[in-house]
Amino acid sequence: MLAAGLVALAVPLGFFVQPRYLAPTVAVAVVFAALGMGDLPVPWSRWAWTIATALLALSLFADLGGHRHWLNPREQVEHRTAGEWLHEHTPPGTRVMTRSLVLDYYADRVMVPMPYASRSSLLHFARAHAVDYVVADEYQLRAQRPQLAGLFRPGPWPGLRVVWTDTQDGRRIRIFALDPPANGGGDDLPTDVGFVGDQG
Repeated sequence: MLAAGLVALAVPLGFFVQPRYLAPTVAVAVVFAALGMGDLPVPWSRWAWTIATALLALSLFADLGGHRHWLNPREQVEHRTAGEWLHEHTPPGTRVMTRSLVLDYYADRVMVPMPYASRSSLLHFARAHAVDYVVADEYQLRAQRPQLAGLFRPGPWPGLRVVWTDTQDGRRIRIFALDPPANGGGDDLPTDVGFVGDQG
């Protein structure tokens, strides 16, 4: 059982970590921590319970947003609203370049991964894969695609035209149409593109 818990911990830590991925591991670890604390001598046991309670309180405080965002959810609502807009305003089969699987879920359109590249290379890739729309999320792109920060400055943006923009919790998101539109192609791309990391 301990080995299973260690595997569950090692896998997400080695790749892509978000708090929700650690919940199964924590459930297993808590059982072993409680067993270990039960075997401690009484003076040590009091310290262990005090430390465990403090760690639990700090963990809950951090999970609820910390001192800056108390009880303010950190989920990126703008991805949902962009996905809903695409679902309502585009036909099935529309190809959308994005970094977000949340947007993929709400839009229910064909997603194309956004390459780590300059804007001109991104446009070349988009045209080669018959992309109809590019979704630019200021919050993610600032950290993961800083070379695309110009998409949030005043236009024009050669090769792109803004069709929708929104701001949620101070985070802007824009949907661009290719201008002029891409012509055909993209038939060799999978119809369901999963998460694409930025490493490797």
